[in-house]
Amino acid sequence: MQNYKTENHVKIAYCLQALHRTGGIERIVTTKANWLVANGYDVAIITTDQRDNQPAFWLDERIQHIDLGLNYELDNELGRWGRLRALRAKRKIHKQRLEAVLNQLNPDITVSTFFQDASILPTLKDGSKKVLELHTSKYTKVLMYPPEQRIMRLYGKFQILKQENIARTYDRFIILTEEERNLFSHFSNVEVIPNALPFTPNKTADYEAKKIIAVGRFEYQKNFFELIDIWAKVHRQYPDWQLELVGHGPYWDAIQQKVKALGLEQSVILFGISANVVERLSQASVYVLTSHFEGLPMVLIEAQ
Repeated sequence: MQNYKTENHVKIAYCLQALHRTGGIERIVTTKANWLVANGYDVAIITTDQRDNQPAFWLDERIQHIDLGLNYELDNELGRWGRLRALRAKRKIHKQRLEAVLNQLNPDITVSTFFQDASILPTLKDGSKKVLELHTSKYTKVLMYPPEQRIMRLYGKFQILKQENIARTYDRFIILTEEERNLFSHFSNVEVIPNALPFTPNKTADYEAKKIIAVGRFEYQKNFFELIDIWAKVHRQYPDWQLELVGHGPYWDAIQQKVKALGLEQSVILFGISANVVERLSQASVYVLTSHFEGLPMVLIEAQ
């Protein structure tokens, strides 16, 4: 691995799980990294679960990408206790590998995006300032579970306390909105950096198009089940309109079955993952967001 820090340049290292997903964190980290390297900064991205996959979004070739080869995701098939044992073993290896990489890279600033490295990073004595970024709302750990799952929501409150204790150990703790700053009023290290628009559209949407669009992972958070229930009512009054859902995830089959059960196959399009969200957005006249919770959603910024 080459140490590429140049004289008088600030070097920034980002830590996250992987770059091959089409999620909001991957999108915003890539956008930030591309902007920083284009403006004279040296940037490295350190992942744990890349597994030789290509980045989902364009990455400037001047950005150094290092994968630690830990592959936490592969342990999800081991069951609860198997995952815990694997996690304990991997975290020791994670600390060793991450410390070795940072000592060689010698960054001025190292940024965690709140994955497995979050509790490890402040313990490393590599000389860099440590920054923690929260890419969602404070109460995500509670809201990610349906209200009837009371035990899991209680566990989520414990997780929030744990997150707060970790955040206090960082030089800076970054959140997404001024509105959420009040929730961290007892912190002295909080700064607000909103998500940035990753592209500049060269045209507006076709407002004559009789199409409504929603973009996101097919999971509980995005609440597509309720969206389809709403659409069933809308469709009765506006049968010539279409609803397009762009994305994929664990609820794909269940959503597909719900669409079929309600007889909406002709008006609801399950598009799957799109490599060109800009084009999909430009072909619709309305964007709809029915999420149970969000932080500062990239899809809403992109739609605007």
